[in-house]
Amino acid sequence: VSQDFYDLLNFSDSPDPVDPVDHAPEEDGSIPSSSGHTPGPPSPLPFPLPPANMKSFQKDILRLMMDGIKISLGSTGRGGAPRQQWRRILWSCRDTFRVQIGRLLVHTLSPALPLRDRKEALEFVFDPANPDFLKESLSPGLEHGPKLAMYLYEMLHDHKDALTKEEQSTVCSFMSSLKLWGHRCIPPSAPYKPDLLKAIKEEQLKYEADEKSSKLAWEKKISNTQKSLIQRLDGKSKDISKIAADITQNVSLRQGMERKKVIQHIRGLYKIDLSASRHWQELVQQLTHDRAVWYDQMSYPTSWQLDPTEGPNRERRRLQRCYLTIPNKYLLKDRRKPDDPAARAPLSFLFEDKTHSSFSSTVKDKATSEPIRFTRRCISVAPSRETSGELLLGKSGMYFVEDNAADAHDNQSVHGETEAASFSWTYEEIKEVHKRWWQLRDNAVEIFLTNGRTLLLAFHTTKFRDDVYHNILTSDLPNLLEYGNITALTHLWGSGQISNFEYLTHLNKHSGRSFNDLMQYPVFPFILKDYISETLDLGDSSIYRNLNKPIAVQSKEKEDRYVDNYKYLEEEYRKGAHEDDPMPPVQPYHYGSHYSNSGTVLHFLVRMPPFTKMFLAYQDQSFDIPDRTFHSMNTTWRLSSFESMTDVKELIPEFFYLPEFLVNRE
Repeated sequence: VSQDFYDLLNFSDSPDPVDPVDHAPEEDGSIPSSSGHTPGPPSPLPFPLPPANMKSFQKDILRLMMDGIKISLGSTGRGGAPRQQWRRILWSCRDTFRVQIGRLLVHTLSPALPLRDRKEALEFVFDPANPDFLKESLSPGLEHGPKLAMYLYEMLHDHKDALTKEEQSTVCSFMSSLKLWGHRCIPPSAPYKPDLLKAIKEEQLKYEADEKSSKLAWEKKISNTQKSLIQRLDGKSKDISKIAADITQNVSLRQGMERKKVIQHIRGLYKIDLSASRHWQELVQQLTHDRAVWYDQMSYPTSWQLDPTEGPNRERRRLQRCYLTIPNKYLLKDRRKPDDPAARAPLSFLFEDKTHSSFSSTVKDKATSEPIRFTRRCISVAPSRETSGELLLGKSGMYFVEDNAADAHDNQSVHGETEAASFSWTYEEIKEVHKRWWQLRDNAVEIFLTNGRTLLLAFHTTKFRDDVYHNILTSDLPNLLEYGNITALTHLWGSGQISNFEYLTHLNKHSGRSFNDLMQYPVFPFILKDYISETLDLGDSSIYRNLNKPIAVQSKEKEDRYVDNYKYLEEEYRKGAHEDDPMPPVQPYHYGSHYSNSGTVLHFLVRMPPFTKMFLAYQDQSFDIPDRTFHSMNTTWRLSSFESMTDVKELIPEFFYLPEFLVNRE
């Protein structure tokens, strides 16, 4: 028996003897206390629990049940069931107590138990207060008497020498009592006959077999009960788990709804703040320019930069006001800005402490307000930067959201000079879509909008670019233009329906050249070669360059030098590598440089912001030495056409429509 069972029965694990005083019930059902002892707090039971230890467990159980029978029989003697609830429970269990006491006595006196334990049962029988209750529990109808008589005879016959005279007397008295109560008993003085002993042995074996079968039946019943209880508990646990899961799901759903409301509320406030900020910026720009009512000469930008908007024939003529972010050491004395300007822009306090990009955040908010059917990572390519981000194709438009848009500084503030990195446009604004190369890979697409803006987007692979290209063209594009092939354009040019400039512009577009990539900037050829005369006769063919040949071989002398250089490289390459030459031979070539690259474009546009700042970054924050800076058309022509073997650059489109880039204002 485990210690937990003793704790459950409130038994103390002490070997203190049991108080032999008989606690007979009073008329009110209470148990009187022993003389000389002050009664303690009232017990929940109507009788005291006897102290016990592990060895006397069976004895204590017998005494406990006997006390219960005393109470029940005492109540019966006073007519009817008692009024106290606990006593009524004991009274209703009187029949059970009678059966169980007999069964416990049979078990404790069984020869299968040690003799010491059987002697303890004799002590219980020897108690003078118990015979009347034993008689009640061992009536002939309960069938415990024959077994007890058999076990008592066996004890007296086989263990007579191990029993004291008092114990032998107790056995004889118990057997006499059983005989008086109507049970058949073998007299202790009966002679030991073999037949009698054999019959007793057979009867004993029968009782032991019955006991084993009863024990097995009880164990099976207990096992089935345990299984049933476990199944019930398992079912209850599943029900509880399901209820808990439903509650958790319901709580999570409600939390999600509340969280969504909070996020929507915060987004609404954020959107209002962004909208207000942009409206204030527009108002400030409208009301503080040089012809507005609140024009402030000290704070208004005085510099000009080229706007990226394209007009007819892809001409970019528009200049817009800007704040130069170039250090004062690069500026003319009268154009330098004070290091600590006292004057502040009107309403500038409205745009301070803005650590987010309002335009980028607005684009991101727009993108999340409609279903997105296609996304792809890409790079937005512009002359001054390459911005990584994500292209989103929605139901009504397209969006490019730069990485970390919420943490970027607001480039569209009143003091900014560059375009916003994030942008959005509707499908109605798209008029042309072209595949492009970028960094010598066929992985980009260029989009032309109706407002004159162009967007160059580069992707990781050609397949990604093709997926985006297909998704754009399968969208509803009401303003998409159908552009002809080169043969049709050549026919229009040959018939005089488009000008030379228009034809060259279309050739640049179809060849993949873009204003967004300085390495693939549109190229225009030198037309004239006379940059010295004050007046030109356009009918004189001697003032024009030879368009049948590249710019590098306009003179026969320079052409011969390129031919000689090619032959020399070809001969060296044919000989192969020399042991004392660390550099392997290269394949033969004519020109060591290209007619257009980013250095060429910045060389020409050095005086036009924002290309000025790009030039400084290209030249390691230096304007280079004056002789190498673009300062003379005649010098540029001479170097490209016949003086330099490494300078073979052509012109850019701005030479034919934008004279402002030739003037140094700053």
